[in-house]
Amino acid sequence: MAFRTRCHHGLRVFLTWPLALFVLRDKPSDVGQFADGGTEAPAEARVQPHSFKHLLSSYSFWLLLVGSACSISSIGAVNFHMKFASKTRDSSISRI
Repeated sequence: MAFRTRCHHGLRVFLTWPLALFVLRDKPSDVGQFADGGTEAPAEARVQPHSFKHLLSSYSFWLLLVGSACSISSIGAVNFHMKFASKTRDSSISRI
């Protein structure tokens, strides 16, 4: 019974995947819609690429970098110490 149910779920996913890929649209521009009823995107909406030097001189880049590093390292430290505490809970170290 469980195998049949899994086959039915797999078949549903296999059949609905092309529908989602070819029928659904991700952006309004895919169906010809733009802001304020225009026929093309406004000039200020077009993003110009910046150089790597510009990125390194940007205050917001460094703020995002430091914030992300602090967040990732604190999550990693908590995760490490939780694993360490659960491993030592049943050993002689926890009795000290």
